Amino acid sequence: MSRIFSTIGTLAVRFRILVVIVWLFGAVVLVHFLPTLSSVTKANNTAFLPANTPSMKAAKLAAPLDGSSKVSPVTLVATSKAALDATDQAALANIVTAARKVPTVIAAKEIAVAPDARAAQIRVISTATPYQQGADKALISNLESAVSSVRAPPGLHVYLAGQIADQVAGQKSSSHAGGSVEKFSILFILILLFVVFRAVLAPFVTLIPAGLALLVAEPLIAESTKIGVPVSSITQFMLIVLMLGAGTDYGLFLVFRVRENLRSGLEPKEAVVAAVTRVGESI
Repeated sequence: MSRIFSTIGTLAVRFRILVVIVWLFGAVVLVHFLPTLSSVTKANNTAFLPANTPSMKAAKLAAPLDGSSKVSPVTLVATSKAALDATDQAALANIVTAARKVPTVIAAKEIAVAPDARAAQIRVISTATPYQQGADKALISNLESAVSSVRAPPGLHVYLAGQIADQVAGQKSSSHAGGSVEKFSILFILILLFVVFRAVLAPFVTLIPAGLALLVAEPLIAESTKIGVPVSSITQFMLIVLMLGAGTDYGLFLVFRVRENLRSGLEPKEAVVAAVTRVGESI
């Protein structure tokens, strides 16, 4: 086994520039061309149930009674500080017309007005469904653009509600939260590494490989959803903490072994090969 890791260490040292280029190029390509992890996470636990579970079978049997599951409603809620007047009603009619032109929308109409006439509801029916990768986000984005294209009178505000709108808002919130967790994790780890190493370059040398691995892992996991791998909303947070934490931990393990080899008199390249040979299997 040690011979294998000795070979890995030798090749990594000999082709170190190529190894770095491949990792950097791979990270850039994957991040650019593959979906983000936050865009494919599923907050609904039923998405993880196999089709043969009793509850899923029951839902399938109940579909004809509950209505088609292939269409989903989005509610547009219009509110005003005063009673809706003719100008407001004309704007709502224009919003309905604009919503009907949105791709995947099959129907749109005003369905209710509040008793005090200060609010109204518009129901939009679309073939896009919640947790449908890309389609739900595109629907909400297009509806928001449709609403914005209509010049609403001052005081009239229109909001999107419903399961699809909630799902898309949740994805945005999850993405923002994941970015914050990642930034604070990196900052916290860097502070700890500066304390441990008492050097400027060593903390970055230890953390950057873990960061690259995280950049590569996220789009690959997101792409795996296309072959049926479900991804929970907690996956993104766990991935950041575990990969940065464990990756840095293993980096420390390897760097300190290299330091020991340098102190024992080995040349830098030999010290790296010897360190990978000794601790590679453990890592």
